[in-house]
Amino acid sequence: MIGGILSRVWGYVAAVAAAVAVIGAAFLRGQRAGRDAMVAEAARRGEETRQRAEAAAREAQREGALERLRRGEF
Repeated sequence: MIGGILSRVWGYVAAVAAAVAVIGAAFLRGQRAGRDAMVAEAARRGEETRQRAEAAAREAQREGALERLRRGEF
């Protein structure tokens, strides 16, 4: 009788532990996915900034801004 109750209790404990492990693993995967998404977004923003800076440098070069700056015409 007591052995049956104890085995049933241990079965419930094992089931709860398994459920907690599954939920914890899913939570960690979600955290990792969120972190990966943030890193990808930061990389995208960095690339956009780099492209804008290069475009501005090309535009300044086309306008001869560096030469005017050297001659003090600004």
